[in-house]
Amino acid sequence: MMQKKKFRLFCLIAVLLCVLPVPAGADVGPKDQATICLVNPPAGDYYIDLLYINDYQSSLYSDNTYQYTAGTEGALLRPADETALRAAAPAGWTFVMLDGTPAPTWANIDNSAHTIEYGYFGLPDAFRVIYADENGVQVSELVERTMFHQFFYYDCATNTLTPTGWIVRSYAKQILSTLLPTLVIEGLLLIPFGFSLRRNWKVFLLANLCTQVLMTAVLGVAAMQGQLWSVNLLFVPVELVIFVIESLVYRRWLQTDRSQPHPVLYALVANIASGACSVFSLYLLFDWVMF
Repeated sequence: MMQKKKFRLFCLIAVLLCVLPVPAGADVGPKDQATICLVNPPAGDYYIDLLYINDYQSSLYSDNTYQYTAGTEGALLRPADETALRAAAPAGWTFVMLDGTPAPTWANIDNSAHTIEYGYFGLPDAFRVIYADENGVQVSELVERTMFHQFFYYDCATNTLTPTGWIVRSYAKQILSTLLPTLVIEGLLLIPFGFSLRRNWKVFLLANLCTQVLMTAVLGVAAMQGQLWSVNLLFVPVELVIFVIESLVYRRWLQTDRSQPHPVLYALVANIASGACSVFSLYLLFDWVMF
C-alpha cells in the first residue's frame, strides 16, 4: 500500500511540474529574420534597403527605421539620393524602410561585420536588395526566404544576392534538440514504473524515433515557415496523437515483472514531462536549430 501511495505521489508531482503557469506576453518569442551579409563592401558610405511587391490594401506601417547607419551616413538619405533610388526601383516595388511594411520591420546595421539584420512581423517573404554608393544604384534579382531565420550574401561588386541554409539540416537539428531530452526523461521514467530499459530499449527507442519524426514533420514545417502561432495551436493535438500511439505500442510490447503494470499511465506521464522539456529545449536552442 505504501509503495502505491509513493508511486501515485510521484506521478502527481511529475504532472504538476510540467503544467506550472509561466508568464505570458503579447510580444514574446522569436520573430522572422533575414540577415544581409555584404561581400566586397565599399570603403565609403552606402545605402541599402529591401524591395518587395506590396499587395496589402490598407495603409503601411511607415515608421520602420535603421538602428544604426551604414558607413558613416549611409543609411541617412538626402532628397536627391531618395530620388535616384526611387528612379532605379522597378515599377510596382515598395521600399521596406522608406515606404514601410504591413507590420513593423526593424533593421540593425553592424558596420564592423558588414551585416544588415532585418526582422520582425513585417519582413516580406520575397524581396530584392537595392544598393547605392558613390558609383550609382543597383537592384538585385528576387529571392525568397525558405527559413524562419536566414542569411543572404550580397556581393556589392557583382550585384548578386545568394541565400544560405539547408532546410534538411535544420529539420535534423530540430529532431536532435527534442529527441535527446525525450530519451533521457522517458528513459528515466521507465524505472519507477517497473519497466526495465535493458529489456525494452528496442521498443522504447523505435517508438520515440517514430513519434519525434512525426512531431518534426508537423510542427517543424510550420516553424520553418515562421508560423509560430500554428505551432502553439498544433502542439497539444500532436502530443495527444503521440500519446495514443505510444500507449498502444507500450501496452502491447513493454515487458515487466510486475503483476499490474501501467503502460498507459507511463505513456501519459512520460509524454507530459518530455513534451514540456522539448518545448523548453527547442526555444532555448532556437537560433541553433533555425540557422
